[in-house]
Amino acid sequence: MKKGFSLIELTVALTLAAVFTLSGTYLFFQTYRTWKKISAQIESLTSQQFILNRIVSDIRSADEVLSLTQDVLTLRSDRSLISYDMKDSKVRRRKDGGSAYLNESGEVKSLSFAQPKPGLVLIKLNKAQTGAYCRNEK
Repeated sequence: MKKGFSLIELTVALTLAAVFTLSGTYLFFQTYRTWKKISAQIESLTSQQFILNRIVSDIRSADEVLSLTQDVLTLRSDRSLISYDMKDSKVRRRKDGGSAYLNESGEVKSLSFAQPKPGLVLIKLNKAQTGAYCRNEK
């Protein structure tokens, strides 16, 4: 009696091993692509939430809304002037002559402001929308 495997048995075993390896590799890369896509979406939403929180915080602590157009919001807080606008897909916050961007380029597609009634400022950032009252406004 001979010991060992026949050529057919080896071919079947190698074919099955190749199929399982390729299937596992495909599944791994599909999962990795999905993970990267979801991670990018979460990062974008986190950045948008940070921007909205910062704007709302400044509105709530402001003494008055000095000017508001669809594209620019200007507030007075104590003796400081704070304004928000969008430049090159980045939200810019200006305070007393200095400016800082609140996000990386490409995350923000649109930023707009509205004031339906005195003291209330509506902020729309991409598809998210929120509102805040200027609590100290007289």
